[in-house]
Amino acid sequence: MLKKIKLKNFMSHKDSELELCVGVNVLTGPNNSGKSAIITALQLLTELPTREGTYMIRHGEKEAEVTVETSEGDVITWGRKESSSYLIINGERHTRLSNHQEHFLNELHKVLRLPQVKNKDEFFDIHFASQKEPIFLLNDPPSRAATFFSVSSDAGRLVEVRDLFKTKINKAKEKKNSIERKISQINQELEKLSPLNQLDLQIANLKVEYDTLIQENERMQSGYQLFTVFKNSFLRNHKLLIKHEFLALVKEPPHIEDVSFLETTIQEMKILHKKEKRLEKSFAFLQELAIPPELETTQTLQTAIESLLNGIRLVKEKKRENEIVLELLLPPNMEDAANLENQVKQLRMAHENVKKSTVKANKAKAALEKWIQENPTCPTCGAMLNEEHLLNHE
Repeated sequence: MLKKIKLKNFMSHKDSELELCVGVNVLTGPNNSGKSAIITALQLLTELPTREGTYMIRHGEKEAEVTVETSEGDVITWGRKESSSYLIINGERHTRLSNHQEHFLNELHKVLRLPQVKNKDEFFDIHFASQKEPIFLLNDPPSRAATFFSVSSDAGRLVEVRDLFKTKINKAKEKKNSIERKISQINQELEKLSPLNQLDLQIANLKVEYDTLIQENERMQSGYQLFTVFKNSFLRNHKLLIKHEFLALVKEPPHIEDVSFLETTIQEMKILHKKEKRLEKSFAFLQELAIPPELETTQTLQTAIESLLNGIRLVKEKKRENEIVLELLLPPNMEDAANLENQVKQLRMAHENVKKSTVKANKAKAALEKWIQENPTCPTCGAMLNEEHLLNHE
């Protein structure tokens, strides 16, 4: 059975391809559109004519081809070029067809199976008919029709074709009835499902209501958040008002005087405390020294040492006073300003005493330096003496 037809440069067809379906295929179209050319092409392919001329070659072209594919997978091509023809069967090319036409027809119809029916010396074309002629055999004499049907094999084939056609018609009718029953069942089911349209509308309305409720819920949540913020702000404002009422009853704090003088005095006391440590070290060093022999007059040295000891003693006393003053570093009680004034007076007096002690210590130091200049060596051990060695000795 033919599956595909291809025409290339054949009459009015430049390059046409037809996909055939199973069963009956109908070609429709306006006049001179190439319908009859397709039948002519199939006739030339099945008959392999050798003296047909070049009328089938499209104007302006040099070669025309007709190719068919069968459902069994065979591919057959007949071509005309100038005055010669060629045949290609499944890729095998044959030329000089006029010399062995009958042989090539037999090879062709082994795969194509569209031969003319031969009875004695007559050939009957049962596959193709011209649209200008009556139905097959009706325009022929009775003797020719009798001759055709006398071939039992061919007549049997026609009967088989008729029976097959009837079988197909019956199957088509059954299929049509089955389709009609299915359509009726589907219509009945559609009638049962018709309320679904109303359900769809109701569902759409419910969806709109649901979306509206969701939006209302979101607005309520937003309003609740704003209410919570307002409530918290109101509570904070209430607490602040209560604090304001209590603070309104509190008197203003007393004015705090400038304490820069006190800070300066404390720094000076720290410096004096360091000097006191140095003097204590010097005093400890001097205590370790043995009393020098009375080789020379040491009245000046003794006087200096006594002055130094008096200075050290005075420094110790002032140290105690400084400790008392350091205890006053804590912030004063704002309620007792008189006590702070007394402490400031004491601090100033202690500062004056420290200055006096410093003057006496400087005088003792100057006397010591003068004595060291007059006595550069120790009267006891003979070692060289200097002020730094005596004051820093531990």
